[in-house]
Amino acid sequence: MNQRELSIRVLGGAELAVGGRPLVELASAKAAALLFYLAVTGTGHSRSALAGLLWSDLPEPAARANLRLVLTKLRRVLPEHLAVTRQSVALDDRPGVWVDAAEVARAAAGPDDAGLLAAVRLCRGDLLAGFDVAGAPLFDDWQAAQRAATRADMLSLMDRAVRCAAARADAVAGIEVARRMLALEPLHEEAHRALMCFLAEDGRRSAALAQYETCRYLLDEELGGRPSADTVALRDEIAAGAGGFTRLGAAAPPRAEPDRAAPGLPRPLTGLIGRGEELARLDGLLDDPACRLVTLVGPGGIGKTRLAVEVAATRRHRHRDGAVFVSFAGTGPAGPDEAADLVVANLARVLGLSMAVPRDPLDLLADHLSGRELLLVLDNLEHLRDAAGVIDHLLRRAPGTQVLVTSRRRLGLGAEWLVEVPGLPCPPPGAGADGYAAVQLFEERARLLRPGFVTGADLEGTARVCRLVSGVPLAIELAARWVRSARPAAIADRLGRGLELLETTAPDVERRHRSVRAVIDWSWHLLTDEEERALQRLSVFRGGFDLDAAAAVAGAGLPLLAGLVDQSLVTVGEDGRYDMHELLRQYAAERLAADAGRQSRARLRHAEHYAALLPAPAEFLAEDPGFLDAEAGNLRAATELLVREADPATLDAHLLRIWSLYRHLGWFREAQAALGAALDRPDGTRLERGRWHRMLGEAHQQLGAAVPARDHLEQALDLLDSPVPASAPGRLAVFIAEMATRALRGLRPGGRAARPRHRAAARERSATNFAISEVYWVRDEQLAVLPSSIRALNEAERTGDIDLTARAQAGLGMVLGAAGFRRLARGHIRAACAAAERTGNPVTICWVGIMSALHGIGAGDWAAVDAGTARALALRERTPMYRWTDELLLASAVAWHLAARHEQAAAAAAEGIAAGAGRRDPVVHLWGLLVLMETTLRTDPRDPALPRRHEEAVRLLPAANRVDAARVHVAGARLHLAAGRAAQAWQAVRAADDLLGPGPSYEQYALEAHAGVPEICLALLELGGEHPAELRSTAAGATRRLRRYARRYPMARPRALLCRGRQARLDGRAAGARRALARAAREAERLRMPYELARAHEELGHDLSAGQRSPLGLDGAEHRRLAIAGFRAIGCGPGTRGLAGLPVRT
Repeated sequence: MNQRELSIRVLGGAELAVGGRPLVELASAKAAALLFYLAVTGTGHSRSALAGLLWSDLPEPAARANLRLVLTKLRRVLPEHLAVTRQSVALDDRPGVWVDAAEVARAAAGPDDAGLLAAVRLCRGDLLAGFDVAGAPLFDDWQAAQRAATRADMLSLMDRAVRCAAARADAVAGIEVARRMLALEPLHEEAHRALMCFLAEDGRRSAALAQYETCRYLLDEELGGRPSADTVALRDEIAAGAGGFTRLGAAAPPRAEPDRAAPGLPRPLTGLIGRGEELARLDGLLDDPACRLVTLVGPGGIGKTRLAVEVAATRRHRHRDGAVFVSFAGTGPAGPDEAADLVVANLARVLGLSMAVPRDPLDLLADHLSGRELLLVLDNLEHLRDAAGVIDHLLRRAPGTQVLVTSRRRLGLGAEWLVEVPGLPCPPPGAGADGYAAVQLFEERARLLRPGFVTGADLEGTARVCRLVSGVPLAIELAARWVRSARPAAIADRLGRGLELLETTAPDVERRHRSVRAVIDWSWHLLTDEEERALQRLSVFRGGFDLDAAAAVAGAGLPLLAGLVDQSLVTVGEDGRYDMHELLRQYAAERLAADAGRQSRARLRHAEHYAALLPAPAEFLAEDPGFLDAEAGNLRAATELLVREADPATLDAHLLRIWSLYRHLGWFREAQAALGAALDRPDGTRLERGRWHRMLGEAHQQLGAAVPARDHLEQALDLLDSPVPASAPGRLAVFIAEMATRALRGLRPGGRAARPRHRAAARERSATNFAISEVYWVRDEQLAVLPSSIRALNEAERTGDIDLTARAQAGLGMVLGAAGFRRLARGHIRAACAAAERTGNPVTICWVGIMSALHGIGAGDWAAVDAGTARALALRERTPMYRWTDELLLASAVAWHLAARHEQAAAAAAEGIAAGAGRRDPVVHLWGLLVLMETTLRTDPRDPALPRRHEEAVRLLPAANRVDAARVHVAGARLHLAAGRAAQAWQAVRAADDLLGPGPSYEQYALEAHAGVPEICLALLELGGEHPAELRSTAAGATRRLRRYARRYPMARPRALLCRGRQARLDGRAAGARRALARAAREAERLRMPYELARAHEELGHDLSAGQRSPLGLDGAEHRRLAIAGFRAIGCGPGTRGLAGLPVRT
């Protein structure tokens, strides 16, 4: 093999190799895409064309810059294979370039049959199967078109190879080629016949007959058809034992689905997509002899007629006299009493029954049907109210007749079985689109107008279109007609503003279905005035409503709602909530907007109703606000209106209530939108605006956005006349002044409080200082944390509120502990715990539990963590705290991880992941993933789920602070280390080191980040990794940072001593290493940290030679025995030495 040859395989996958060595150093998927495009097209291309192909979503200068970057990296990897000029790029074939697709195309076009079989063996599947490039729709379009052309080449080549094998009577080669052909196109009937022939010629008659059964099954299952007469005749010849099966007909493409429509049934021009559940339900009902009448009910455009036609076509053979379809669309009686006559006349016309006989037409029709067994499909009956009487009469007189009705309202007969036809399933936001019928329908209809269209290029846009139209098939089909001129995302944007896009003038669409507006117009004209008014007012709801809300806002009681439900204009779920299809809601809202006064009154009643549902902040403690989960859309709409129109005092009261709800449920993005809009208003007192800034700052902080959180909280303090000093001397002055205030005024919980008129401002200042101290903590602004914490406590004590005081005192205690004042910190934490117990307030107990847990983690006091956690979590069932209980649970999980209680830690982490994902809270989700990864890396570092969890954590990095981001990178580095990928481990740990910076952080839960960096660097040094000087420097700096962190938090001492000992060993200081490792063992035993203790024994066992003893008085064998026993006791494999691939003595 030419050691310089570039080998490119694009059939059945995407592979690159140079000299037989796989090429894995490419910069990105777009770099690979560029190579594949140049290879398949076989020619050079201009730089502008390539930039547009791969970066069409960027301006041309940015696209060309990206292309330059990719080319630079490609030329480093393939210095001989690219011919790059200032104008163009091509593959240089002088070193040798081999492309499988080119070989197949050459063989298909050439006259020589000698190399056919070798070329067929290159046909492993479709072009670039499984290869996707994000953000390159033009490349996707080229790939789809080229895939079709390449498939045609492969099938042509295989057809020639089949004929060649037949001509040479080479059954073995023929069998191989036919099987490859079927792997590419399983419904190719000619290939099935060829395989049957070759198997029979090879003496394998049983296999040939089995292949016929395979062919028959596939055609029936996929196309609803049967093998052709030629295939059946071949089967008969083989079964009879005849020979000479060498004559093969011309290759034929897969057969189209046969026409299954019976005479009188409409003949759909397109296939039915989805509706599997509905078809199965209808089959089950119609198979039941007791079921004589089924009504498909649903709004216009939902697909009732198409579903009924499909049922009739598939079931017509089960009825002796078949199926008959009668449409009443576009028909109407001349007078209100003539509907029944119209139904009878249309039925008679379709059945070919003469009405000239002097008898009652209904009796004549009943006699005609009485001896028949048929399925009678009656389409669009909603406007013919008297049709029910005709159907009832016919069912009584014609026992062999089953009736399937489509209507927007039920008939109201006792024998009627209702099947509600819903919209097609749509993917929820952020989900993949695979398997969702709504997306499949959009894609299929779009391909009719834009061949090669795939949803992958704009998956979320397509999904949004489907959601906006609630999966209504007619609306999806009308929307898909715009794909020639707009991307799905643009179509969705337009749909969000109205119904104008959902119409067409195409002559192949029935006039009544040429716009969604026309479909709804038809339903609207059937309403009474009272129903019209109610439906207009119901359009102000978002996300459904209950009976009380309908009565309060729209004046719609149960009888009126029931009528709208019967007409498929309102739906009712199993939980009793009502809703409207989004398209119908938009239509009704347009009708309501025609009268501005009526619209304003409806919206105001809606806002007042939902604002009144919100409990006062204190009342959230007495009930679970989760009952408002279903009302998120209505609360959002109510809040938007109040923000626009309410007076500042009313808005302030509402925002206080809604903030309590959002905080409990973790809906911080909702809070951001509402509070941001409120602050855009120019009015409001300084206290009110300060409160709004404070709540918005807390929302930002909860979502991990510390900078905007700090900005809003500082603005709040400015408005509350308690500004944050800008300089270090100013902060020191505030600290001294606040300490002096405590000393001089003797403020204590329950002591002298502020006057009533000042308490509200004091409460707000306390809450704001409390919140900003958390932000300063996260941002490592250490000089600002303590003054803010003391201010928060002083202001809380001025309010006389024992709950607020206990929370502030717990926060100050944690800050003091981080500053090294552990005895003082313990006093504040204990006082806060006692106050929380006295009040019994679940919010206070939960917050104090969090602070107590974090303080306990830092001190290594696992009993204190357990006690505080148990008190707070016991309240979960009575008063869910959502975000705070998640924080408490995950803080406890960190403690359990450090105490080597891995099962508890993993269970708590999994619960946190589920809670964070369920509430779309990225911070909680990430914390849960981090604890689970850190625990699993101890217990089973080769768990196959770890890479997936790490990828999930990486996707959440935008919501992470720097410490959590460092933890993600450390976990990734440990994964790389376990897999032997030293270079990637070094890259990840360097990123973590950069994030942590030179000094230790305040977070008690950051041990794995601080300890992970030096541990991985030392492991890489022991492995003899690259960049030893940089590794040593990083390890030394990280170890110093870890030792400073350990001075702040005692639980970090064992890990710091372990790193110190390993570094001393690398520096050749064996005695110093053993002393540090022995101290690590003593500290780990004192702090009850079994994992660190086992690791210390492991390292000492590795260090000691035969006859040597450690400072603990044990020899190497005893240390190794203790290490193995310790790891086994806590469910771990060998420690970090085994993880890093270093020798472990047993």
